[in-house]
Amino acid sequence: PAWSVNQLVRDTMLSSAYGLSTNAVYVADDPENRLLYRAHRKPLSAENLRDAKLTVSGRHHRKRGRLTIREITHYDVGYEFDTRRRSVYVPYFRNARPALFEVFDAANPNVVTGQRSVTTLPTQALYMFNSEFVMEEAHYAASRLLARYDVNPDVRLETAYRWALGRPPSEVERRISEQFLYPSPPLEAPSSELERWTRFVHTLFASVDFRYLN
Repeated sequence: PAWSVNQLVRDTMLSSAYGLSTNAVYVADDPENRLLYRAHRKPLSAENLRDAKLTVSGRHHRKRGRLTIREITHYDVGYEFDTRRRSVYVPYFRNARPALFEVFDAANPNVVTGQRSVTTLPTQALYMFNSEFVMEEAHYAASRLLARYDVNPDVRLETAYRWALGRPPSEVERRISEQFLYPSPPLEAPSSELERWTRFVHTLFASVDFRYLN
């Protein structure tokens, strides 16, 4: 066709302006970024946050299509959201939603929502620190790291940062991370290497950098 939404999206995402870094050097000259010399930093949606954790942990089921709801005759209140498929396949009920969707501004299915709210609330940080789902995915991600990179600790550390944050650690981050993961002397540290790496990955999940896209 002469006019295509898909082509418009493709051209926008491949443009130089879209690919510019948010790490700007002219913030003092244009703090509101009105000249668009850099990309805007933006928070990940609830669905993207969930999918990102599952991808890092290696438990992201990529099956497409087919039924997504169990026990259709009595599924609403109390439904157990235990699927590891993409968030687009997660059931969305009027009276029940995954806790992550509730906390991170997913649209309310009971009302018409033309544009989602974007909030920054204490409950979001508390969820990332205390959620059983987040801690479980951190455990699987740590197990995956230890299994695949059990020889070189430096490679393992850098891989954890690249998986979770899409970048290598800074020198300060590397130093602090090594002090926690390899304490000397090992005082007040988790009793096993897996526990230390689980807590470390959990910290990456709870960081601001994990929740925002540069």
